[in-house]
Formats: sequence, C-alpha cells, structure tokens
Amino acid sequence: MERIDRIRQFAELSVRRACGFATLAIVTLMVGLSADPIVALKAGAVSSTLLGVVLFFKSVRSQQTDYRRTELWILLDRRHDLPEAHAPRVIGGVLREVYLRYAELAAWVAFLFWVLVLAAWLFDV
Repeated sequence: MERIDRIRQFAELSVRRACGFATLAIVTLMVGLSADPIVALKAGAVSSTLLGVVLFFKSVRSQQTDYRRTELWILLDRRHDLPEAHAPRVIGGVLREVYLRYAELAAWVAFLFWVLVLAAWLFDV
C-alpha cells in the first residue's frame, strides 16, 4: 500500500498545484473587475465553471493518457515500483480520482458564485 499512497500523495500535489494557479488567475481576474461587483462575480462563476469542466475532462482522459507524460511521473522520479502491466491502470485511476475530487470542489465554488450572482440580480445590488 505504501507505493499507492506515494502515487496518491504526488497526484494530489500535482493537481492541487495546478488548481492553485488557476485559482490565482480567477482571483486576479475578479479583483481586476472589482469596480463592478456583479461583473466580478459573473467572471468568477464562469471561470470556476470552466475550471470544473476542464478537471472533469482531465479525469475522463486520465485512463487513456500515457502516465509517463504527466507531471506525476516527474514527481515520482520516473519510477513507480509497480508491475508494468498494472502501472497505467493504477496511476490513471489515482489521477482520475484526484481530478474528480477537485472538479467537484470547483463545481461547488462555481455554484456558490452563481447563487451570489442570482441573489445580486434579484435584489438589484
């Protein structure tokens, strides 16, 4: 189990880092548009939705992608200590799980932004 935990830990790091950069871009966009709060919220909602969609499609493609062409492979120092026949399925499965978890988180954030946009529109804020 230690091998899979190591793979999961580095997959988590890889996806979290990418989401961190995407979040930084979304926050920067929203701050840039903060002169009009409704537009800033809409930009955050659209951007968060887009992030969730991208993460979802990355999860779908993770099983077909060669694991040796991922950041995870570099973080693993190009070794995985798994039987070569099982490595693509295991690594792809771990990446799929992590991508889906972060896609769900992005969907919740996007939902929150959309609710705020709707509330602002309804109450003419």
